[in-house]
Amino acid sequence: MNRISIVATITILLINIFFGGQAIAQAPSKMSYQAVIRDAGGDLVTEKTIGMQISILSGSVEGTPTYIETHTPETNANGLISLEIGTGLVSSGSFDDIDWANHDFFIKTEVDIEGGTTYTITGTSQLLSVPYALYAKSAGNTFSGSYNDLSDVPDSFDGEFSSLTNIPDGLSDGDDDTQLTEAEVDAFVDNNGYLTAEVDGSVTNELELPSQTGQSGKYLKTDGSSVSWSSIGPNVRTISANTTLLNTDEIVFINGPFTARLPAAPTDGTRITICAIHPDAVIDGNGRNIHIASVTLVSFPIGIANANQYVFIYSSTLNVWVTGY
Repeated sequence: MNRISIVATITILLINIFFGGQAIAQAPSKMSYQAVIRDAGGDLVTEKTIGMQISILSGSVEGTPTYIETHTPETNANGLISLEIGTGLVSSGSFDDIDWANHDFFIKTEVDIEGGTTYTITGTSQLLSVPYALYAKSAGNTFSGSYNDLSDVPDSFDGEFSSLTNIPDGLSDGDDDTQLTEAEVDAFVDNNGYLTAEVDGSVTNELELPSQTGQSGKYLKTDGSSVSWSSIGPNVRTISANTTLLNTDEIVFINGPFTARLPAAPTDGTRITICAIHPDAVIDGNGRNIHIASVTLVSFPIGIANANQYVFIYSSTLNVWVTGY
């Protein structure tokens, strides 16, 4: 029997998994195989039925045949034959029983170009990459998908404390009574910083606010020690009697022959705008001088400047009200 390298040539073109439309999880027990057949003179053997024997050898090129089958394929015009290993006439072994996972394998091809079983052309080559679907099929650690086939699985838990194992020291079933006692509630409150006694004398108002009467549209403002209501913009009001004004930015209309006294204890920058609609209305500095048009006065009637609007700004540095109109 002649070796392929001496007498003739069989060129293996492709060995791969033949899926035939099946899912990968259902690996078929066959491989697609193609080869180009030449005679002893190197000429293509075309359009001719030949005899072929395929052997799967284990371990080496001289290894024991694990599986043998025969085929009688027909070459095409290019000398190409195509067949499926695993579907031929079985001579020995079982293709399904090949242990792809644990051995090296070689494929041996023998050819009788006359279509018989007198094989004169021989070639052997290693399967360098075991077809992965067949490997997965034969791997020993596959999982069937059934929970019952798993090992070292945890025991099911029935919800009872007594069914638990490896319980830490000091952990017990305890008391099923979930009702807290008064002492337990008090201990919880004390340990978490909750108020346990009234601190401002009122049990109904824990957020103390200044009186809200007449403060519609205002907001709370603090000076760091106390809070007071403040307007978003200047407060606007009309007075119809002698009135001491507030120490806040505001616009005041004097509706008649009345006196508007500036704040007794103003803060620096306080701005008050006074509008009078009566010439006999009077603006009083309330103990502080008023600078107006380079003149210093204690008080003056609105009609003195022949104007009906004045802006007063208090300067704590000069301790006077500075005004213009």
